[in-house]
Amino acid sequence: MNFGFLTRHILILCVLVLFESCTLVEKEYYPSGNIAYEYNIENGKKNGVALKYYESGELMQKSNWIEGEKVGKAFIYYKNGKKKYVAEFENSKQHGWTFCYDSLGNLRGKQEFVEGNLHGKFEEYYINGQISVKGKNNFKERTKVSYEYYENGDHKKYVFQRNDSLIYYKTYDSDGKIIDTYFTINMKEENNKICFILEKSIMPEDKLMVEVLIDKGDINSEKLSYRDAGSKVCIDTDKFKNKEKIKGYLCEILKDNLSSQGCNKFSFDLL
Repeated sequence: MNFGFLTRHILILCVLVLFESCTLVEKEYYPSGNIAYEYNIENGKKNGVALKYYESGELMQKSNWIEGEKVGKAFIYYKNGKKKYVAEFENSKQHGWTFCYDSLGNLRGKQEFVEGNLHGKFEEYYINGQISVKGKNNFKERTKVSYEYYENGDHKKYVFQRNDSLIYYKTYDSDGKIIDTYFTINMKEENNKICFILEKSIMPEDKLMVEVLIDKGDINSEKLSYRDAGSKVCIDTDKFKNKEKIKGYLCEILKDNLSSQGCNKFSFDLL
């Protein structure tokens, strides 16, 4: 933490055991003269409990240090003394669960960290304790999955991200009706076919079908609609001979009742 605007005062307590060692109690102050921060230094490294204060005197932060490394639980407080954040540290990196509270003391969220990185589960809560959002971060794969809920527990939104880019989302109204969708569509050639691939879906592969609707004029066929089970549908390459672009829609289909689960437009260059 940078407290360049603060004045400093150091007390040196020397203890002789077999050799001389010194504990420095360092205190930093606001320009008003009120204490801002205090911590111990042993053998040149921060050691023990470190405390930070609001200028009005209330405790703001509390952390534990061993030989210059932040370890164990660290706390941030509201001015009223209620906990705001509680985090676990190993070697000065967040590791384990971090909990977030409102000023009344209600738990409003929690998140897992691994070696300072967002990795693992997370949850957010309504004031009544009902889950509002839950999901999982994967630091190694750079992905984030989140499920958002209405206060009655019904689904509100599903989001999948990779490398901070949106790959898939679906939103529902309070009656469970799909009101908005977005998904990433890829195209590739394989075995003399052009395949349109849904990169990610909230639906399991065994319950999913995809349908491709090709714009008239972009295919050498009277047939414009193609459907197949799973997340991929392929069309003979000959049907796109001498075409420079393919435009159309790809739709998610629920296999059980063949109901549409949303469509997105696509456009791919062929030449």
